[in-house]
Amino acid sequence: MQLRKEALPSDSYVDSLYMLTVYCDDKNKTRLDKRAQVMLMTIDKKFPTFVTDYQRRFSQNGEKNSDICMLQKIMFLAACLESADKAQFSQYLNFARTLLQLFGGNRDVMTFLHRHVQQAAKLPIHDACIFQLPKEGEK
Repeated sequence: MQLRKEALPSDSYVDSLYMLTVYCDDKNKTRLDKRAQVMLMTIDKKFPTFVTDYQRRFSQNGEKNSDICMLQKIMFLAACLESADKAQFSQYLNFARTLLQLFGGNRDVMTFLHRHVQQAAKLPIHDACIFQLPKEGEK
């Protein structure tokens, strides 16, 4: 997924999280649309140290653009929006690892999230990632 420098309209929660991730990595790559701006303001209000936490967690990562790192960034932002406290953040980062194990790459994970995230849900990413895997032999 490649972003242009002008603000992209984000039709989905998932797209807005991705746009916000790109913005947090490099503010010169994109401008935030209104939805992503509201997301960022919401995160800043809940977690005043968000920028520092994000930079500390992801700036030292040598795999800056790898599938797992990009998905962890998206999940970290989702956790900031959907969680009341930082204690739940590890659950969202585990979602990233689980989804990559199931689907193999970001493209398929993003497709899954686009299909299963309910825009009106209170916890859109969390709800999409809570599912039961079928047991062997079940369809």
